Amino acid sequence: MELKLLKEKLIGSFKPASVVMLCLTGMIMLLIYQSIGFSRKGQMTYLSSLASIKPDVQDNQAPPELPELPEPFASLPKLANDEMATPFSRPAIETRYDPAIDLPKNPAKPKKSEWKTVRMRVTGYCPCKKCCGRSAKGITASGHKISWGNRFVAAPKNIPFGSEIIIPGYNNGKPVKVLDRGRVIKGNRLDVFYNTHHTAGNWGTKYLNVKIKYSK
Repeated sequence: MELKLLKEKLIGSFKPASVVMLCLTGMIMLLIYQSIGFSRKGQMTYLSSLASIKPDVQDNQAPPELPELPEPFASLPKLANDEMATPFSRPAIETRYDPAIDLPKNPAKPKKSEWKTVRMRVTGYCPCKKCCGRSAKGITASGHKISWGNRFVAAPKNIPFGSEIIIPGYNNGKPVKVLDRGRVIKGNRLDVFYNTHHTAGNWGTKYLNVKIKYSK
């Protein structure tokens, strides 16, 4: 009797709504359990399938070699680590001075000016006896025979015969030769020759800077 009363109490305590909720809860839990089981089963199946796959390469067969790629800079010389050039840098160039290359074996000495400028007293003379003395015969001290239109000078002994002298205002500034001497021609003194005494007198006495090119 007691069990029957207890069963009636339990059945009477459950309401329809609670029964429905209990059923839904049980179904949800069953779906969750099945999804978990199926996922684990799928993972195990996948792993076992991977383990069953065998590679095509046999145990004693070496893997195939890959073709070598072309090296675009293989032809360029390789530099050591200490010779690697940094960007925008240039290798140092060693230069040495070699005098044998730069200078000729027999360098020519610079030529000195052949003309020497000297300040001199210049007077005019002619072949007359008044200018050249009673023994004048129309021949200079160097042996030159005087002719009309000659232009030359009488110079001291320190200027050799044949030396050339340029005298401003005489012979149109062209060089004339030393062909005569004079008893009073000493030091820095010259006589310019004219054919007539009148022309020589017109020259008079002048102090000029003359250029002398000494003969060898």
